[in-house]
Amino acid sequence: MFKLKSRSHQADSFFVMLLFFLFALTAFILVLIGVKQYKSTANAMNYNYEVRTVTSYLREKVRQNDSDAAISVETINGTKALCLKNTINDIVYNTFIYYYGGSLRELYVQDGSSYSLDSGQRIVEIGGLDMAETTDKMITVTITDTSGGTTDTYCSVNSD
Repeated sequence: MFKLKSRSHQADSFFVMLLFFLFALTAFILVLIGVKQYKSTANAMNYNYEVRTVTSYLREKVRQNDSDAAISVETINGTKALCLKNTINDIVYNTFIYYYGGSLRELYVQDGSSYSLDSGQRIVEIGGLDMAETTDKMITVTITDTSGGTTDTYCSVNSD
């Protein structure tokens, strides 16, 4: 009779250990699912921040400066930049928006003055930026986010 009790305790102990193992395995799987979901959400938020910030920023700058021949795409020291010209008290100023050193930058200088691309104010970190004037009234901008994804945006220039 003593042997039956011993077997019963072994079976009880085995059953409790099996339940604990299943609980631990289920908890581990749930943590892995949560980590995957968190990474997915964080990547989506980062993409939205980078791309939407750059898109909104560029479109608003184009709208603000949309006047006669004030907007163009120029190459400065091998880097394509959106050039926005302003005249204040008969002095021409240029605002350059470009990609340099891992971020979108803006540089405001007097026309004809010397400057370096490193002098620009950092706006947001991105992976890259390419611009082209596709027609005389349209600028195509390709934004590369920090994870390598690309998005095209179009800025319409309405002035003549």
